[in-house]
Amino acid sequence: MQKTSMVKKKSLQGKIFSYMLLTTVVSFVLVMSATLYQYNLDLKNYHLNKLSRKETALKRHINYIVSNNIYFKEGANIDSIFSDKRTFEFIDSKIKELSSIHSLEFSIQKRNGDILISSSSNIDKISKYIENLPDKILSSDEGSFILKHIVDDVETIHSHSFIENVKNEKRIILSVYYRPDNTEQFNQLKDSFINFTIIYLIVFVVASFLAYVLSGYTTKSIVEISKLIGDTSLDKPNQKILLDSKYKEFNGLIDAYNSMIDKLRDSAIKLSESERKQAWKEMAKQVAHEIKNPLTPMRLSIQSFVMNFDSDNMNIEGELNDLCSGLIEQIDLMSSIASAFSDFAQMPVTKTEMINVNNLISSVVNLFNTENIYYNSDIKDIFITLDKNQFIRIITNLVKNAIDATEETVNSKVKVKLFDYKEKIIIEVIDNGAGISKDMSPYIFTPKFTTKTKGSGLGLAMIKNIIESYSGEISYVSIPGKETIFTVVIPKK
Repeated sequence: MQKTSMVKKKSLQGKIFSYMLLTTVVSFVLVMSATLYQYNLDLKNYHLNKLSRKETALKRHINYIVSNNIYFKEGANIDSIFSDKRTFEFIDSKIKELSSIHSLEFSIQKRNGDILISSSSNIDKISKYIENLPDKILSSDEGSFILKHIVDDVETIHSHSFIENVKNEKRIILSVYYRPDNTEQFNQLKDSFINFTIIYLIVFVVASFLAYVLSGYTTKSIVEISKLIGDTSLDKPNQKILLDSKYKEFNGLIDAYNSMIDKLRDSAIKLSESERKQAWKEMAKQVAHEIKNPLTPMRLSIQSFVMNFDSDNMNIEGELNDLCSGLIEQIDLMSSIASAFSDFAQMPVTKTEMINVNNLISSVVNLFNTENIYYNSDIKDIFITLDKNQFIRIITNLVKNAIDATEETVNSKVKVKLFDYKEKIIIEVIDNGAGISKDMSPYIFTPKFTTKTKGSGLGLAMIKNIIESYSGEISYVSIPGKETIFTVVIPKK
């Protein structure tokens, strides 16, 4: 058995709509990520270029000062130059002036890292000793060694380069300390982000509308195809899909469906022919079974009459009338069955009438005319409204089954009892035959199921349908090897 999935299924239109919106959102995230990445890269290059320009301008000013100082010109010892008070004061004033002009903190140090002079007394807080600094400056491509240093949670860019005298001697190092200010760039980024978000919100709304329209248009063909497929049935003409889709995938699906409709029509024709043949077979079996039922008691009655015939019997005329009356009833039943079959209609049309159940059961039981069948009823007359021929078929079938069940039983007995219970009649057919095993119980009223080699398996199934058509019921209780009781309950009206 196929298990039904409890997961709620989503529509294709909903999925297409969701994916299109997801694409819009993902594109927004990707564009913003790329923008931020490019912003950081540009910002880094911007500060490095700005530092390079400031450093170049600063060097020009310092070289100007150095070139006009007699001590630097003559190549005097560095320590002696800065130890001279007047010279130091002159250089210090120029250093501070340059720091204010270029908005930079910087220092001049010897090759070994000792600071000679600086633009600020706090330069020690932001400066950092670098081992083998001269070698690193010389090995750099741009003539400047640059590194980043965090001071008080603020990033500072350090740039170190040589200051050459007139003899091109690299005797002192210029260290520039640059603290990037991103306030202006951040404000620009913030404004750009706000504008970009507004534009994307507008794009998102437009994309949502287009996604809804396009997804509906895309799935329109599928919805129409689905509706036609859902209406497809074997028992009625099916409509082909006359739809020209712009998408070749849908056209392929439509062609496959139309081809399936053609094959389904051919299969339906073959199935209809097969069902008609099977219906004829089932009808023939049913009619044969219905005709066979009355033949058995007729044969038994005639055989018994012949065996017990006594010409000197004073009551011979009455017995002959009873025999003829019973035979005529059974012949009429077979005639109605044959007429129904000849018209290829259902079994005899129901003709309800008021009948005396007691007399009718007695007549059917007497027709079997065997010594081991007993009929008992404490009530003389019980009248109910039903089809006489159908009722005869019920009693005949149950009694005949009981007789068949006791064929191999010594001292076999078949009892038929009639009870009047409120607004219902109860009929019991009891036999002391082999009984019904538990394995067979579920199949007793199943069509074509039989325990007899010569049975068709239709009898109990047919009478069950008849009884239920009168809102009645049939049941049984069986004790294998002891007795079996079939009970029929039918409302009087």
